[in-house]
Amino acid sequence: MSWASPSRNARRGLHDRVPHGRTLRLHHGSTDGGAEISNDEGLPGGHFEGDGAGEVDGGLCEVFEAEEKMTELQKHLDHLKKMAITAFEKHVLVEQHVSDIGGNRWFIARPHKDGNGYDGTYATEIIALRNGRLFVGGDIDDCVFAYGDKEPLQRLRWIGCCEDLGYYVKQKATIGLGDGFKLTEEYVPSVARSQLEEVLRDAEKENTKEEYLEYLREAKDHVDEHDDLMQFVHEHLSEYELYYLGGCCSARVVFAWAAVRRLCELLGLRENQDKTDGSTT
Repeated sequence: MSWASPSRNARRGLHDRVPHGRTLRLHHGSTDGGAEISNDEGLPGGHFEGDGAGEVDGGLCEVFEAEEKMTELQKHLDHLKKMAITAFEKHVLVEQHVSDIGGNRWFIARPHKDGNGYDGTYATEIIALRNGRLFVGGDIDDCVFAYGDKEPLQRLRWIGCCEDLGYYVKQKATIGLGDGFKLTEEYVPSVARSQLEEVLRDAEKENTKEEYLEYLREAKDHVDEHDDLMQFVHEHLSEYELYYLGGCCSARVVFAWAAVRRLCELLGLRENQDKTDGSTT
């Protein structure tokens, strides 16, 4: 079996689709050579056909377990997840309305310490809308996930029992909000800097022209402001993948996910529930 070494563009095109702590190998039967690409998050493990990176030409991609290595992106997302889970850990189920014609809804909130009433902080309403959508809102930014199971409890599991926030949950929120990632992604300078350093290391290994390397090094001076970095990339680098530097799953999505996760706990839906990426929907 021979392993093709894809171009830098091909690697970055597939970079965000490799699961945390795993490695991607691209197999082209007609080409000798080898390549292993480590990454922090993306699609579940297994075999899938290469797409979204024209140089791959549909070559077989094999994902296998590898030594876990936390990237700056994964560190940021893990920190955000812990904050969100903590925000809802004392919430209880205050109200629930079940309907035979759809519109099932639940309201969760944190009870006051004296037992009288509920605190409005992070109080959240979750509604299983018709057509497979799931609305989450209240004292958090509104979010809609689409499209899930028609059965309301299965739809709660679909999001609340999923751990793949960086790809799958964000994708479903992007579809539900129809925002083209404007609300479901946010820019994080430290992540952009780390990703640029990785791009630079790859470029240096491939004997890239020195002028291009200098522009990559200079780009790190522009990461503090997203608009500034994008302007620099547009003027000097103009590579499609670089326009996504620093993009992370937004707090809007993570807190909405954490609210559904807590509701699943309260309803017993997470008991004996294996972690799933939900990708069958």
